[in-house]
Amino acid sequence: RKAPAPAKAAAAPPVWTVTGPELVKAFQHIIYSLPQCHDQWFTDADWCSVLPDYWSSLKNYRDQVTTKKFITAIKRHFGDISGDRGEINPNGVYCVQRARMINGKNTKNWCFLITRKSFCPYPPSSPKFFIGDITKVLEPLLPQYHPVSSRGLANNILKETYFDSGEAWRMFMPSDVAKQKKNDPGKSTGDDVKAVIKTRMLACQAGIQNFWEAIEGGTKEDVDDVSDFKRRKVIFKCHAVYAALRKALESMEVEGSQNRLTWIQCCEFAIEAMKVVGFDETFASNSVSKAHVELRDNNNKLRHPNEKARKKKAAKEEEEDVESEDESTSD
Repeated sequence: RKAPAPAKAAAAPPVWTVTGPELVKAFQHIIYSLPQCHDQWFTDADWCSVLPDYWSSLKNYRDQVTTKKFITAIKRHFGDISGDRGEINPNGVYCVQRARMINGKNTKNWCFLITRKSFCPYPPSSPKFFIGDITKVLEPLLPQYHPVSSRGLANNILKETYFDSGEAWRMFMPSDVAKQKKNDPGKSTGDDVKAVIKTRMLACQAGIQNFWEAIEGGTKEDVDDVSDFKRRKVIFKCHAVYAALRKALESMEVEGSQNRLTWIQCCEFAIEAMKVVGFDETFASNSVSKAHVELRDNNNKLRHPNEKARKKKAAKEEEEDVESEDESTSD
């Protein structure tokens, strides 16, 4: 009886080999996706060091990305044009061999330049010819930290938590509301300030829809007592203050002094926004600020534009109430 034949060992998976066309694809990817690498000469070794980082199929085969393969593939595909003597390569890829002193040894390297221009910007014979370091070009830019004074640090903290500051409290809270610091010094007041701002914005929206809702003692009957000009002025104030408050919530509490706006800048932004949407009234930023103060300190109401008519109406209503009371007592 014959012994069973030994099982055949499973065939090893084929080893993938980095080819010239694959290196060309990786190089083309850099041409189209990394403009910071344009218009600079880099050595073949530099290019080979970064190709696996930007072409995923080469990532696990870094040892196969050799300068010999790279030089052959790139010159074969794009041509061997240095850009000197007015030579132009329609592909925008130029190459030249240069000798450099590295660690005391004279070493020759092929250098390559890619460009979107119709000519080589820095041909090898140019006095501006320079071989760069591609790793420095592609490394992420780290933030620069500089020492700051205690006052500068305090200003930065204030800008990052603006609505918790005393300035914000005085700017947006009613004047008769005192800031409660002593009772609870650890409590954040930013949420209270923002809530008041949002309530004021709702009052402005109501005034935009029905102007009498934004004026002191206003009723629907004011349509007959207030002129079209004064009505439009009330609506414009509501529009402008609403836009300024909305901009304040977006832009007055951001990190960094370059992006953070002041309240006056928010008011100026509101005026420009009114011009864009078609309001022809001339209105200065300090007028927006004054309208906001008027709303802030008067329970989110503007002064009645026809105060005489309002007082006359109030006096008439009071007389009617007195008469009705007299009639009820006489009965």
